[in-house]
Amino acid sequence: VFVTIDDNLVGSVVPFPVIFTGGFNRLFWQPVVAIGAFNLPSYDFDVTPFLGLLLDRKIHIFGLGVIDSIPFWLVDANLHLWLDHGSSAVEAKTVEPHFPAVSIQRRSSFKLLNGSFKIVAKRKNQFMGWVRSSGCNLTTHVSYEFKFRSSVKFKKNGTYKSVATKDSQLHSFAAARDR
Repeated sequence: VFVTIDDNLVGSVVPFPVIFTGGFNRLFWQPVVAIGAFNLPSYDFDVTPFLGLLLDRKIHIFGLGVIDSIPFWLVDANLHLWLDHGSSAVEAKTVEPHFPAVSIQRRSSFKLLNGSFKIVAKRKNQFMGWVRSSGCNLTTHVSYEFKFRSSVKFKKNGTYKSVATKDSQLHSFAAARDR
């Protein structure tokens, strides 16, 4: 899942895998999904380093999406804003945006019905900015890093399937106040 402001990436995470009935084996398909299948988790993206982009009194477009996925994926969002009533104008600037492309590597090998698929993906985003408000001067540093690995193996003429998935995510937020 990724978030953009005016087509600039401001954060990304690996989504929680939701596997519906029949997702691994079509013979397990049922017309009703499991309890809690649509109870998808929320993700937090701190856009404080990008306030410098948003305080220019222009219209901005926030975007949500899923990279390298099927065309239909449910994504929802909430935007939380805090106003500074003690200041007539808040100043902010994005200092160090780092927008690397996601690295995706795929491998597959098959002989008749036996074989394997493997995918490895990773990305590290780092954003830094400052905000000058009535309360203080605040410098923020936000970092998102994820690694994802998944493999599917078919054996015994395609009758045996094993699936292994591993992902790791690290989100860090650091703020320094200056009066």
